[in-house]
Amino acid sequence: MTSTGPNRAYGNGLRRLGGDATAFFDEHVEADAVHEQIAAYDMGGSFCADEPELAGDVLFEARCVLGLNDARAGYVPDLRAAGESSLRS
Repeated sequence: MTSTGPNRAYGNGLRRLGGDATAFFDEHVEADAVHEQIAAYDMGGSFCADEPELAGDVLFEARCVLGLNDARAGYVPDLRAAGESSLRS
């Protein structure tokens, strides 16, 4: 559910560099946006409707994943800017 933004950035980056593989990333922006809706509403929504006592857990887990994505989104570029690897040895 969080790949639309990165795929858009990859496509835009390739466009700036004159790359010719932008169609791949552009297609994934569109497809992943549809998959995001299916996951959120069809899967997550129907699960929460069937198991309302677990809806709070689903929201908590979604917030955790989004928080980790946000932390990583800053972590990797900061290390690259410092000339360091984001990979652990």
